[in-house]
Amino acid sequence: MRRIDSSNVQVDKFGPGKHGFQGGNPSTNTPATFLAAAWADALQEEIANVIEHFGYGLVPGDNSQLISTLLAKFMLASAYEGEIGKISYVPSMTANVNHLEAFGAEVNRVGAYAGLWAYAQASGMLVTDAVFANRPGCFGYGSGGVGGTTFRVPKLAGLVIKSYHNGDGTYTTNMSALNGEYTPDQLLAHTHSVLASSANGGTKALTDPVSNGLMGAAGDASNYQAAPGGQPLTPITSVVGFTENTIRSVILLPQIKYR
Repeated sequence: MRRIDSSNVQVDKFGPGKHGFQGGNPSTNTPATFLAAAWADALQEEIANVIEHFGYGLVPGDNSQLISTLLAKFMLASAYEGEIGKISYVPSMTANVNHLEAFGAEVNRVGAYAGLWAYAQASGMLVTDAVFANRPGCFGYGSGGVGGTTFRVPKLAGLVIKSYHNGDGTYTTNMSALNGEYTPDQLLAHTHSVLASSANGGTKALTDPVSNGLMGAAGDASNYQAAPGGQPLTPITSVVGFTENTIRSVILLPQIKYR
């Protein structure tokens, strides 16, 4: 955009260096401000660019296109009010516009991420970096601490999300976990039936609910049975499995909206 800059502008009409138009004065033979082609082009393109940027074509005779485009844009922005801080998952290698990968990045508290910083402060889940290590679902104050200039977004890389229990134990027994807290792989407590074989041949199924699968552990003679001839039964065991506990799943990119 540019202000009128032809040879007979009204100097400093809107402040120092902010020239404007003058109507002229026939009695003094003073002409009105000349309409400069460069200024008219600039004004035209400023308006046209807004309309075309949002995918609309210019329609001759329609003098409401600019206001219609701006209203549509404001309504779209209004529809996303309250979305700052929302975590979502997308089939992409990069985050969407106005989103940041939820991988624990440290960002500035002002500028582009000011809205997310305000959300983080009001969330009740803003912790120091030392605590953030064990509560990666929270926001971190950043390396500068409480008085610093940065903060961290949640770090969800490789993690499955579980709903906060809110003190309700209906569906979970682990109500000690805090909001945003990391929980490692665990197996629900259970018993195993182990097939043991004797040195003389023959097998027998043994159940050991006491010694965590250690058949014949010290002080646990009740779960240790002898074969004929006094020879003990030897448990037959094997190790199976993979590198982690998983459920049927698919990998998507976690992202957080920052404005």
